[in-house]
Amino acid sequence: MPRKRSGEGSLFTAGRPSLDRAAELADAGQIEAAVALLVELLHLRPTDGQVRREWQRLSWVLAVLREAETSNPPQIELRVYRQVAVIRLEGVLTQCAEEGGLQTHFEQQVHFLRRLLTLGMRRFVVDMSQITFLSSYFLSVLLEWTRVIRCGGGQICVAGMPEEIRRVFRLGRLLRTIRCHDRLEQALEFLRADALPGDRQR
Repeated sequence: MPRKRSGEGSLFTAGRPSLDRAAELADAGQIEAAVALLVELLHLRPTDGQVRREWQRLSWVLAVLREAETSNPPQIELRVYRQVAVIRLEGVLTQCAEEGGLQTHFEQQVHFLRRLLTLGMRRFVVDMSQITFLSSYFLSVLLEWTRVIRCGGGQICVAGMPEEIRRVFRLGRLLRTIRCHDRLEQALEFLRADALPGDRQR
């Protein structure tokens, strides 16, 4: 039985090229194909207990992502990049209904976050690099997301926060509460390198 590689989640691996291809499929949202590739490469039976449990868990994660894709407006996107859930925000974000407000959608993300936490997701990033306008209401939303994730044993950080918003965070001393990174890649690297109490044994 091939040995699991440390740091790559609970999925089996069969060498670097195979793992990279599976990761590409997963990043593209093709989670079933990613798991199927690993099963085929390792000649594992579909009834193998651990593979079946992982398949089921990832299928449930995919169901959450599909529901989010269907219900979220264009300004909010929820994806998973190699065991890190990313909420990508873009454009104008306001809660005012007459301005195409997103209050209901912001609140709905809490539902998705809780479901992902239940399914074993522990790492979350809010990507703010494509935001053009952000109302002050979102600060309370971000703090609520942070509370939900940390209460569920997870960790959250922000990537690409515009400088004018970062100044507000500094004034309110919120940077002590939420870790910020300049780029999404930095946030992903930080979270993947950080061991959390709720991590599965590898």
